[in-house]
Amino acid sequence: MKTLSIRVGTLVLVTLALAACGRHPAQTASQLQQRTADAATPAAAIPAKWTEGKNYTLLVPAQPTSVASDKVEVLEMFWYGSGDCFRLQSMFEDWRKQGKLASVEFVRVPVISNSATRAHARLFYTLEALGKLEQMHTAVFRAIHVDDRYLVDADPVTTEELQRAFLKANGVSDEDFDRVYRSFSVEGKLQRAEQLTRLYKVTDVPLMVVNGKYRADVATAGGDTELLELVHDLAASERKH
Repeated sequence: MKTLSIRVGTLVLVTLALAACGRHPAQTASQLQQRTADAATPAAAIPAKWTEGKNYTLLVPAQPTSVASDKVEVLEMFWYGSGDCFRLQSMFEDWRKQGKLASVEFVRVPVISNSATRAHARLFYTLEALGKLEQMHTAVFRAIHVDDRYLVDADPVTTEELQRAFLKANGVSDEDFDRVYRSFSVEGKLQRAEQLTRLYKVTDVPLMVVNGKYRADVATAGGDTELLELVHDLAASERKH
C-alpha cells in the first residue's frame, strides 16, 4: 500500500490509501478490439481465469445504474489527486474510445470523502456542465501531477479562485464559471457522488463497478492491464439479450 497526500503550505488536506502496482500495461485497449469483434453472442460467460471473491466482488443486491436499459454501465470511481488514476487514465480513455463493446456506456464519478476530494469533484462537474469535460479531463490530471498545481487549498475561497483561474486560462469566462460552479445541477451531482462513494465503500481508486453488479480494482485484478481485461470480460457477460 502507499499513501498519497495533497499538501497546501504545511497543511495536509487529505490522505487516501491507494494500491501500489509497479506493473506496466502489456496490452492496450486497441488490442482488445479483436475480443470485442469476437463477442458475437449477446452475452458471454465470465472467463474461468477470473475468480469471484478474489479478482472481483459480486454485489448483492445489484445496484441501480444510470444508463439506458439496453446499455451496460462501466463506472469508474476516481480522484483527480490519485497517481494511480492519472497513470491509468490514458489506458481507460483508449478503451473507452476504441476498445469497449458497443453496448457499454462508460461513466466517471469522482469520489468524495473530504474537502479536497469534494473540491476536485466540483471541478469535474463544473467542466461537465460547461461541456468542457472531454476537452479538459486530461488537462486537470496534468495540472495536478505534472505541473504541481493541485487546484485546492485549505481555504475554500482560495480553492474557488484557483479553479476559476485554471478554467479562465482554458477559455471559460467568469460569467460562465459563476453560472455553473455552485449551480443546483452541480450540487445535486456532488450529493450523488458522495452517496456512491459510501455505497461502494471506496478506499482505493480507481474502483471499477460493472453494471452495478461487479466491483474490482487494480489490486484485486492483479495489475493495470488485468483490470482493463477484467472489466471488459465482466461487461461482455452483462450484454443485453
